[in-house]
Amino acid sequence: MVTSYRRLLSHSGVPYLLVVALTVKLSTPVLSLALLLAALEPLGSYTAAGFVLTGHALALAMSAPLGGRLVDRHGRRRVLTVYLAAHVVSYGLLLMAHQAGSAAMIGAAVLLGATTPPVTAVVRGLWPEIVPPDAVQAAYSLLIG
Repeated sequence: MVTSYRRLLSHSGVPYLLVVALTVKLSTPVLSLALLLAALEPLGSYTAAGFVLTGHALALAMSAPLGGRLVDRHGRRRVLTVYLAAHVVSYGLLLMAHQAGSAAMIGAAVLLGATTPPVTAVVRGLWPEIVPPDAVQAAYSLLIG
């Protein structure tokens, strides 16, 4: 097993793609903590901050399959460009909603979750392009494990 991972890491582009995949996997929990702390101060309650986090998580979970399908249908570059633009606008709205109250923060968090770029789907789709067919299974197991 170690040999197959060593062989996988020897292909050009694989270490970079692993760094991107790891960063994406870590970004969601970090963002959740940041949302909790950002919502707790102006809203003053863990309950209201919890609704902000719940809205974000539900929107992210419901929109992730759609993002993957859009990448498959329209291509990585095009879809990521649109998602990134929408995500930047969502962050701006979240900053403006910070002082507007719980309903505005929940709405902005939902929009932020719904516009999260489908980077995981893109990374998964890139593996067959950068590694030989016999190493694809090792690449997928490295990401999941």
